[in-house]
Formats: sequence, C-alpha cells, structure tokens
Amino acid sequence: MDCDVIIVGAGPGGLSAGLKAKELGIDYMILEKSSIASTLLGYPPGKDVKAYPEELIAKGKLPIAHRPTQEIVQEWEDIAKDNELFILYEEVLDIKGQEGNFTVITNNSKYVCKYVILAIGVQGTPRKICVDAPEGKVHYCLDSCKKHEGENVIVVGGGDSAVECALLLHEAGANVTISYRKPKFFRVKPINLERLEKSGIPAIFNSNVTCLECGEAVLDVNGKQQKVKTDDIFVMAGTIPPKDFLASMDIEIENNKPKTGENCETNRKGIFAIGDLGKFQLIKYAINHGYEVVEDISKRLGE
Repeated sequence: MDCDVIIVGAGPGGLSAGLKAKELGIDYMILEKSSIASTLLGYPPGKDVKAYPEELIAKGKLPIAHRPTQEIVQEWEDIAKDNELFILYEEVLDIKGQEGNFTVITNNSKYVCKYVILAIGVQGTPRKICVDAPEGKVHYCLDSCKKHEGENVIVVGGGDSAVECALLLHEAGANVTISYRKPKFFRVKPINLERLEKSGIPAIFNSNVTCLECGEAVLDVNGKQQKVKTDDIFVMAGTIPPKDFLASMDIEIENNKPKTGENCETNRKGIFAIGDLGKFQLIKYAINHGYEVVEDISKRLGE
C-alpha cells in the first residue's frame, strides 16, 4: 500500500497529525503497536492529564484540558472513530529509503510512502532493578491503589512518576517509603515536592533495594544495610528510550532523542520526530508538532 505519509504512533502527536492529514486530503496511515494514547493509559489511576503550558493554544481538532486521564483517552478514541482515522495496529521494525520513497517495515507487512512522522514518544522498556524478591512482589506500573490499603510498600525512583505513585498509594491507605539512589530529588516538580513534604512520606536517599524476604526489604544505604517493612515494591525509575531503534535507522541521536531541526526533521530528510521524541515533553507541543509537520509536508507535496 502506497501513501503520502506514514505516522508512527497514535498518541497526541500522531492523532493530531492524522487529523490534519485527513483535513488536507493527504493520503496517510497511522501505525500503532499497541493502543491509542498507550503512554497515558500507563499513568497511575487517579493521575490527571495536565494541559501545560496554559498560554499555549493547541492547534487542530484534538482537545486537551486538565482532566482525568481516562476521560481524555476515551475522548480521543471517540474522535479517532468519528473521524474514521485509518489506524493499523502493527509494530514498525525498520524504515528504509529516502525522502519521496520510504519503505516502512512492520511485523506484518511493508508500506511505501513519501514521508514519515515518528510520534512514538520516549517510553520504551521499563528500567528494571536487580532485586531478589518473590514472584509478583516487584511491580513496574501501578494498576490499582486501593488493593494496597494497609500494606507496607516501597516506591523506587526519584522523578515525578515515583513521587506521584507514592502519593497515590499513601492516599489509598498504604504505608509508603521512597527509595532513591541519589542524595536528593533533582527533577521533581515543586508542586509534587510540596505535596510529598505535607504527606510525611519518608524518603531514603543514597539507597538501593537489594532483596525482599519475610516482609522486609533490605536496602543498601551508603554501603550499610537498612531494613524496611515491605509487602510490595513499585519501581518507577523511568524507561529505556528507543535510541537503539532510532540508531538502527541511521537517525542521529542527541541526549537519547533524535537530533532535529526547527521543523522537527531528523538528519534523514523526510523523517520527522515529534512530541516527546522531539524537543518538548508536553502534550500540547506534541499536538501542535503533529499539526505543523503535516502542514509542512502538504507544502512539499504541492511543490
């Protein structure tokens, strides 16, 4: 199947690009390996989508507002359905060729297009830790808070995801401790730090969880052992970015992301990287990038 543009990923950037392509009459297709807005679906229950920066106006037909995650995802799914967006659920393995004649290889087929928009985000494989623990006691996502009410839990990590996970578990009635390998929090939003301080959740810095046995976790804290009552461990230490996937396609990498120009184009002319994979990690930017890149492609197609 040949088309003008293939959009890889059905998150906010990919959906925005697809909606704009359809509006302009550009022959397009969206390839998604799992589900619409899969990154948002991975948010802990109770976490809201934030429409930052507030002064930035989102372009196009994809709405974004400060609302519960499930509401936003459902609305986006409805919009995709109502607009009959052409989405194939296949995983992209490789991209060969050059501007005007790319071959996109998936786990199911091959597709030819003139341009490619990468909107896959930076959420790769969860970053795991080496800990000796019974099966089912170490978790890399939070699918429910309520079932951990009254439990002793450790949250591993020092970013917003870890702090927000700890707060949600605390609010659900769990006894929470944070374990972080660095001496202090470096990259947590001030509002989350304020909420954490008010919650009274203890944080053990310079620590690594080594094992869990008999209801206790053993932490290595500056070379010394410390035991903490623990039923479950939640690892929120980020993910491994898809740099190997990008490098395999000869896309230049900078800080684990594609190196792009002002219009989100990579060193491989005709391949664009938008959203989290681009320069900015906010949903509104992803939406606008998808819209603007398709406008750019439309101009090139008309030349």
